[in-house]
Amino acid sequence: MIRATVRTSRKPRRCITCDRPAIKTGDRYREIVMSPNHNGLGYPGWMRGGECASCADTYGRGFLINNTNPSNPATHQPAESTR
Repeated sequence: MIRATVRTSRKPRRCITCDRPAIKTGDRYREIVMSPNHNGLGYPGWMRGGECASCADTYGRGFLINNTNPSNPATHQPAESTR
């Protein structure tokens, strides 16, 4: 079982994806909760952690934190061009 919820941080947190203290107080982040041995990952107990907005954007999950829907052009905010 896995559950992911968008939350607003009440304290600084480390991101479980990049392993940096990237989540600051007041930032929105994805809280991820996985049950023991989810999909054979081998965690002996429950695992809970947060994913920062930067990592969520990198892996295509940024729209979850930013409350946008990539299939709905009215709410989707494409990433800025780096050209």
